[in-house]
Amino acid sequence: MLIFVLIVALCQSSTLSTKIRQIPRITTLQTYVNDTFEIKLPVSLTTGYRWILRTALNDDESIIKIISEIYLPDESINYNEITTFCGGVETQAITFIAQKTGTLDIEYIYRQIWLEVRPENEIRIYHVIVD
Repeated sequence: MLIFVLIVALCQSSTLSTKIRQIPRITTLQTYVNDTFEIKLPVSLTTGYRWILRTALNDDESIIKIISEIYLPDESINYNEITTFCGGVETQAITFIAQKTGTLDIEYIYRQIWLEVRPENEIRIYHVIVD
């Protein structure tokens, strides 16, 4: 009986909760001053998820600058043939221009902007080298 009580108590304990933490995916990008480069990320707009930039890019001080950010539809889906669509995958395409030489890590986190950051949110880091 005592073992049963201990097992029930442990199962109800909040200190034993398991949290899944995503390991950031790191990609190295090399470019040259005045060249543009693009980062494309899969996104599910209908579920509210977006890739949010977590790195501050001050236009005057940063080695790179965002010049456009667009969302591209999934080309394999014929949107004219469907009336309701939820959970599809689009592409978030961000175009940057390299302003000066240096290195910078830019970090994107995949999340719904109205919710707090959680350990299970996917993170992508781009190590940018500008020559």
